[in-house]
Amino acid sequence: MRRVIDLLAPWNRASRYPAGRWLFSRLLGLRVPYTATIRARAQELRHRVRNHLRSIHVIALTNL
Repeated sequence: MRRVIDLLAPWNRASRYPAGRWLFSRLLGLRVPYTATIRARAQELRHRVRNHLRSIHVIALTNL
């Protein structure tokens, strides 16, 4: 079984810095290849876009 990765703590650390959101988006793209192909940039991370598995819902990513 894959371990669920909690993204809120790294987001909170990264978003404090000027290029933190950009870096977080790039690292997320390395972890989630589809996100890298659409060049998504994280602006805000919300708990309510998580599914029942506590991961970011695919439709939330698609809507970016």
